[in-house]
Amino acid sequence: MALPVGETLLALALLLAPGWWFTAALVTSTAVFACFWWMVSAAVARKEQASCNCFGKSVSKMSVHTIRRNQALTAGSGLALVTSVTGSGALPWSHGWLSALAVVALAAIVWFGVRATTSDTYESAGNKVDVVRHAGELGLRTLEGSLFPLARTARSGAILLVFVQASHAESQLAMESALAWRSTDPAARPVHFVVNENEIARNVPPTLEPRDVLLDSARTNTRLIGLEQYPAAILIGHDAKFAIEPVVGAEKIRALLADLDQVWPRSAPTRA
Repeated sequence: MALPVGETLLALALLLAPGWWFTAALVTSTAVFACFWWMVSAAVARKEQASCNCFGKSVSKMSVHTIRRNQALTAGSGLALVTSVTGSGALPWSHGWLSALAVVALAAIVWFGVRATTSDTYESAGNKVDVVRHAGELGLRTLEGSLFPLARTARSGAILLVFVQASHAESQLAMESALAWRSTDPAARPVHFVVNENEIARNVPPTLEPRDVLLDSARTNTRLIGLEQYPAAILIGHDAKFAIEPVVGAEKIRALLADLDQVWPRSAPTRA
């Protein structure tokens, strides 16, 4: 949303004759681009996930191309704005303080952009793909109310999180599939079922033990997937980063479990 809106405003500014509307469109487009850049930079600093729509609807991950495009648009619209303000015949570098400010701003944009596109990329099917953020704690809590130490727990092995609704029929199917998958090797296959806090009023589903249930106290489902959808599954790797994209739907979760069954490490056999 942010980039298309900013690009539209920038194009509108270029179509308008120089004057008040021209400057206003440039100011707005520059602000939109700068806001987009700031939000991505803030997500990187907090080690959170960033999507192509920082305002909350997109399921797409932030691509390197998108960040580079934002850098170029921010610099271009900013340069046009400064030129407009200082006079159509004057170039920004003819003003020493503007030149210094432009260099500092451009350096900051490039630095944050490089940091965003190199710190959290991962590989999938042999190809480097879009930026995915560190899972962090994700705001998940235990039934006792304490913050679930997701990052620390993941260091001992990958964790499968399944977002469910207790009264949702498809969620029940996803829970059954996940429990069956875990039952083949409980020690090596940690699974946690994430429910909305409002679901607890209806009690924990009888098929689950309290230690298996986590509360979604920060609308993690919405932040991960873009919209609140159930059931959904996400695999957290040992480095506490998202090992796969969120999978939505009981059938897709069942297919994911079948794939994981082929590659998941087995626990060491116990000696008699």
